[in-house]
Amino acid sequence: MLIEILGHTFNLLYIVALLFKDMLWLRLCLIVAASLEIVYSFYAKDEPLWIFIIWASVWIIINIAQSGTLIREKLNLRFTSDELKIKDNLFSFMKDIDFRKLIDFAHWDAVESGTTMIEQGKEVERLIIIFNGTARVENQGNTIAHLTDYNFAGEIGFITGKNANSNIISEDMLIYLYWNKNELNSLMNKDPNIKTAIHAVFNTDLLSKINKEQYF
Repeated sequence: MLIEILGHTFNLLYIVALLFKDMLWLRLCLIVAASLEIVYSFYAKDEPLWIFIIWASVWIIINIAQSGTLIREKLNLRFTSDELKIKDNLFSFMKDIDFRKLIDFAHWDAVESGTTMIEQGKEVERLIIIFNGTARVENQGNTIAHLTDYNFAGEIGFITGKNANSNIISEDMLIYLYWNKNELNSLMNKDPNIKTAIHAVFNTDLLSKINKEQYF
């Protein structure tokens, strides 16, 4: 009777594991289930069911290794105060682990007033987020919009692959972060979650600019 309960239990745990969205909990549940399967396979018959025992052991080893990787990643999910501001204002919907991957590819920089950050007619090689400061959007010598904290610059050229249709010029001491286009494209191609997040933030930012008549 007890061995039958054990058999039902480990199979039930395999099913329960698939209900977890968190990958770490899923793998931990699989480890417990496989461990119970090994115990069951030793005592269910007169002779141990070695095929089930061996493959359940392999299953446990793989999931322990993967769980260790996930735990290390969670322990490394520490953000600076500036990184948290970026996340809270633009990427609040992203999982911490995905945002960590994204922000690790970012570069921080600062420029003085009057610096041309993106030049009209030239290839947009960087995707910029203004962290602190103001920049003007200038077309044919005319200022058509202003960008402030947590606004993107260069996203149109990044999306379309076309040259910039406006100059982006800092109006004061400006701090910003940026991603090199090739590096970010490579990351997005490898990780669909990051690609989806980037495009979702683009849409929100563009709507904000349209509402403020800042679209350029």
